[in-house]
Amino acid sequence: MSTSPRPSKSDYAAWLAMAVGLFLVLKLHLLPALLAGLLVYFLVHLLAARIVGRRLTLGAARLFAVSVIAVAVVAAISLLIGLGVAFFRSESGDLAALLQQMAEIIESSRDALPESAQRWLPEADANMLQHRIVEWLRDHAAEIRTMGGEVGHVLFRLALGMIVGA
Repeated sequence: MSTSPRPSKSDYAAWLAMAVGLFLVLKLHLLPALLAGLLVYFLVHLLAARIVGRRLTLGAARLFAVSVIAVAVVAAISLLIGLGVAFFRSESGDLAALLQQMAEIIESSRDALPESAQRWLPEADANMLQHRIVEWLRDHAAEIRTMGGEVGHVLFRLALGMIVGA
């Protein structure tokens, strides 16, 4: 039966530093950045191990892997933006058509619901729905602005984590 050696002072210091680091990651809301960085780090080492060979050294393979990941991320973001623009320019993304379709769905669902549930449905007029949505947006503009800012912070932290992980 073998016993493992007792941890040294440097082991205890490393464990303490790791605990403080993890606490700060959670306290400063950097978990998305940490996960993105770890994902990129893993992907770089995975791709570099597969392409290292006769012509590429390990350093060159890692640089190539980082380049491939960066191109893939930029392409995915560009594709999502392009699809979003195409959707909102098409008939499917038209707000007036969407509100009209919502009004038709509400009106057709009135027949399927019992009498006690019908009073909870709004009036099925597209203009009324638009008026209520605009009213709700005005009432909750501060929350929507805060949510948009938080989304921006998360995306920035993700990008920062991906850069650090590379």
